[in-house]
Amino acid sequence: MAIIGSISNNQSLIKGTDAHDDQYHSELKNEWTLVWSMDNTGSVATPTLKDYGEMTTSLSGVNYTRPQNWPKSHGMASSGSLALNNIGNGDGWARLIFTSVNHPYRMYAMSNRYDGSDNATSIIIRTLFSSRGDWSAAQRMAINTAYRYEPCCGSSCRIGTISVVEHNNNNTETHDIPTFGEGFHVWLNGMFWGNIDSTSNYGGLMNLIDGHSGSSGGNTGDKLLIYLDTYYPKANDYEDIIGGGRTGNHQDPSRGKHLTWSSSTSTAVGGNLKYIALTNDQFQSDDWDDHGYQHGPSGSNDGYIQLDLGSGNAIEADFTFAIGYFGGNHCANSNYIKGSNDGSSWTTLAEWNRHNAGGSGAHTNTSRQTVFSGQDFADGSGNFKKGYSQGYLMGQQGGHCYSNTVNNVEKWIPLKKNAGAFRYWRIGGTGWNTNDGIYAGNNRQLLTNWALMRKKENLDLRGGFTMPFTNVQDADAAGVPDGLYWFISPDGLKEQCFVAIFDEITGEPANSGSRWMLVASNNAFDRKIPNSTTRNNSRYRLDRSGATPAGSRLGIPNPDADYIIGKFITEFKFKWCKIHGWGYNTISETNNVHSNDCPVFKYNERQSLTCTWQCGGRNDQTPNDQYPNPLYSVTRRADVKISGGSGLSTYANYFVVDAVAMDSGLNANTNQSTVGGAGVSNSDGDPSNGCVMGHGDGENYSEGWYEASQTPFNCHGYTTWVR
Repeated sequence: MAIIGSISNNQSLIKGTDAHDDQYHSELKNEWTLVWSMDNTGSVATPTLKDYGEMTTSLSGVNYTRPQNWPKSHGMASSGSLALNNIGNGDGWARLIFTSVNHPYRMYAMSNRYDGSDNATSIIIRTLFSSRGDWSAAQRMAINTAYRYEPCCGSSCRIGTISVVEHNNNNTETHDIPTFGEGFHVWLNGMFWGNIDSTSNYGGLMNLIDGHSGSSGGNTGDKLLIYLDTYYPKANDYEDIIGGGRTGNHQDPSRGKHLTWSSSTSTAVGGNLKYIALTNDQFQSDDWDDHGYQHGPSGSNDGYIQLDLGSGNAIEADFTFAIGYFGGNHCANSNYIKGSNDGSSWTTLAEWNRHNAGGSGAHTNTSRQTVFSGQDFADGSGNFKKGYSQGYLMGQQGGHCYSNTVNNVEKWIPLKKNAGAFRYWRIGGTGWNTNDGIYAGNNRQLLTNWALMRKKENLDLRGGFTMPFTNVQDADAAGVPDGLYWFISPDGLKEQCFVAIFDEITGEPANSGSRWMLVASNNAFDRKIPNSTTRNNSRYRLDRSGATPAGSRLGIPNPDADYIIGKFITEFKFKWCKIHGWGYNTISETNNVHSNDCPVFKYNERQSLTCTWQCGGRNDQTPNDQYPNPLYSVTRRADVKISGGSGLSTYANYFVVDAVAMDSGLNANTNQSTVGGAGVSNSDGDPSNGCVMGHGDGENYSEGWYEASQTPFNCHGYTTWVR
C-alpha cells in the first residue's frame, strides 16, 4: 500500500512535460524590455519618462519607464496613491537585469519574490524609478542606509550571497544612485553595479565582476541599463546542448562523435577532452583522469579548453556551468566563455570570478553583521563577498555534480543576450596561480563537466513565474522533475521552492512517485545555520518570525545547502511531512569540505533514513485550528513510516514539523536543537525533553539521529519536506 496515493505512475507519464497542451505550453521566448538607462549626462533630478517598450540603448541622460506602466498580472493600480504599492511580492514582472552597454556579458538579476515584511526589493525599485526629489517620500531608500539584495538566476556571480544596496545622494548629486556593494557602506566595500557620488570618481559608472572600493577611478564611458523580464528561468525549460548531443544539425546520442576538442597548452595533460561532454557524476578526487581533462596554463596567461562543433553546426546558448576537480583549486581566478565563427575573432559571452553555487557549499556564508546586526550568515568565514570560493563547482565544497546542477538554475551563469550562434566555444581564464587567501590556484585547468544550456522551443509554463503551482499536487499533475519551481500562497505571495520526487512505498528519494516541497535543510557543507544552541532562536523557525527582515527566507532552496523557507510556509496548505537525512556517520566539517565519496542528496546518499507521516496521524488528530497548515502538530510514532539505514531508536515517540517552534523555552541542548522536523520523546513535542531524530553526536554544523541500536551519529544532510 502506498504512503500517499495522489497520482499514479500512468498519470505521470501522460502529464509529463513532453506532452504538448496549448493551455500549459508556450513558444514565448525570454525577451527583455529596457526600462531604465543612465550615462554620464543629464541628472537623476530630471529624468526622461518613456512608455513601456519605447526605450533604446541609444538614449542619453537618465531615462526610465514608470513601474505602474510595467506588465501587471494582478491588477496593480496605474494611477493614484496605490500606483506603486505592489511593485514587489510577485506582481507582474519576474526579474530585473542590471547590466551595461560596454559589458553586456556582466549581469546581476533581482527577482520579484517576497523578501520580508519591509520588502526591500520594492523600496529599491521605488527609488531607482523616481526622480531625486521624491527620494525623501515614504517607501524610498534613506540616504546612507543599507538595503538587502540577493542576486538571483541571471547574475554572473554572487548568487548565494546577500549584498547591499545603498546611495549617498544628499539631494544635490546628478548621478549618485542606489548602488550594489558587498557590505556597508558600499563605497568602502566592493561596489559592483551603479554609481556613487559622481561619474568621475568612486569607480564611476560601474558594472564589475570584482568590486570597487574607495574614491579612485571614474569616467568609464559606460552606460548603465536595467531590463525587465516577465520570465524566470526554469530548468525543465532548457537542455544541455553539449551533454544532450543536440548540437547544430546533429542529434548525437554518443555525445561527441562530431566534436573536436583542443586546449591552449600541452603541459600537465591528463584525462581525455571528450569526457567533458559526458553527463557523468563524480563524487571523489580519485580517478579524475577517467572523468575529465587537465592541462597546465600558468600565471596571468590566457588558458582555455576549446570546442569546435564543425562546419554548419553553430549554436546559441543562454547559460553555462562548469564542474571541476572534486578536490578544488584547478581553475582560474578570472573566468570567461567566448564564442567564435572563424576560430580567430572571439566574442566574450560571460565573465565571472567565483562560480554561482546555488547557495551551497563552503564559503557561501555571506557576512552581514555590519548590516543586519549579526543575523544570519554572520558566524562563518571564507569568501563572504563573492559567495563561492572557486571558479568552478567542486564536489568537495557543496557536493556539486552534473545531476544536481543541470536542475538548479541558481548555479548557472548567464551568457550575453542575443549574441548569436557560434561554431567555436571556449571556457578559459587568467590568474591560474592566484592566492588571495580564499582561492589558491595551482596553474591547472581541470574540468569534468561543461554545459551550455539552451531554451527549448516549447516551454512548460506550469511551475513558472506566470503559472505558479498552488500546491505540490500541481507539480505531480505537471510531471515535473526535481528542481526549482514557483509557488503562490492563498494570500498571493510568490516563492521559489525546491521540489523532489520520493517513492510512494518506501518514502525515499526516487525517479518516480510523488513530489514534495523542501522547507528546511541543514547541511554539513554549509554555515548559514549556526551551530550549537545558537539555533534556539525564532529566526530558525520555519516561518523565520525572528529574522531581519521578519519572515525572509534563509539561503536558496537546495537540499545540499542550508535553507529555511520563511513566512511562505504559514499560508501554504499541506497535510504530510517528511524528514530525510543522509550521509549518516560519514561527514567532515573541517573547512566546509569533504573527502572522497562525498554524500550528496539522491545521487550518492550513503546511509540514509526517512520518516514520513500525515500530520496529526492517520486518524486525523490534527486540531481543526491547525488545518490546513499543521505547523504545530504532534504525531504519534505509530502513524509514521520509517525506512532506510539501521532504523530509528524506540525513544522517538512523537514527530513534529518545526522543532524550534515546539521548543517552548528555547532551551534545547546542543544536540537536541534541530532545525525543521524532529522525532522527540514527549507528547508535547518539545525537543528539550528528549530529541532522537535530529540528535547527533556532538553536533557542529549538522544534525543526526539515534539508530535502532541507540547509538547517535551526525549526518551530512538533514532535510524537511511537506506536501
